[in-house]
Amino acid sequence: MRFFTLFVALLLAAPLVSGCADGLVTDGADAALAHAGEDPPNPHDPPSAGARALDCAKIEGQSPVEPGASHKYMLDLSACGPFLSNTFSISGDGTITGIFAGSPGAEEVIGAAADSTPNGSFVLTAAFCYGLVDDSTCRSLTKTVAITGPPPTETYDLALDVTALADRVDVTWDPAEVEPTANFCRMQVKHTLRLDGSTVDNRYETVNCASGAFVDLGHQSTSSQVDFVTYTLQTYEVAGQSPSQSIDLLQSASGGVFAVESNPAAM
Repeated sequence: MRFFTLFVALLLAAPLVSGCADGLVTDGADAALAHAGEDPPNPHDPPSAGARALDCAKIEGQSPVEPGASHKYMLDLSACGPFLSNTFSISGDGTITGIFAGSPGAEEVIGAAADSTPNGSFVLTAAFCYGLVDDSTCRSLTKTVAITGPPPTETYDLALDVTALADRVDVTWDPAEVEPTANFCRMQVKHTLRLDGSTVDNRYETVNCASGAFVDLGHQSTSSQVDFVTYTLQTYEVAGQSPSQSIDLLQSASGGVFAVESNPAAM
């Protein structure tokens, strides 16, 4: 019992020893910094390049989009530091339509068009580098754009190609550009004099919408620029029977040439 009491007394009387009797701190990361002769990190210091790489860039732009729609998307690098390079790519149901100017060294703008397929998507990818040439950071960023809504309404661009020949005038068009609901077509032939605007001929002829061709034997080419013939193709949708028949004009396309009468009897 005396031995135990003496042992406890010696422990209480001895100086506390932790391996750091010289006053060094031994608490976790601060100890490591203290041993290295460095100060603890300051939470108010700006983030390092590595930390900025986590969230400094972003791709901004509309999503979702409608099928067939085109929009611009911006890669914002203004928070990343000096901008070195960037490459855009696209995958999925879309195409790149162009690269546009943004703020120098801070923004890149890309145009992207969605395909006509509804309920699809495309992914924009930007691979970029920033920082100093000898100390740069490179990474990639993606943005997924959803495509929703019905496909775009198909449009038809009806146009005439008019050619005056020595014995006739040929008028052609692309039957694929005729509205599918058209079931009646007619061609207007109007011959005027440019000197006074008077009308020499003005007639209508029924034509086959799907034929893609009309031949006017009543006119021929001329070297003068006095007589001018205008051809106008009109397409209609006719429904019902008389007297309640409905006739709706769908399309109208015109074209003209300098021409003179070739065979009045054919008119």
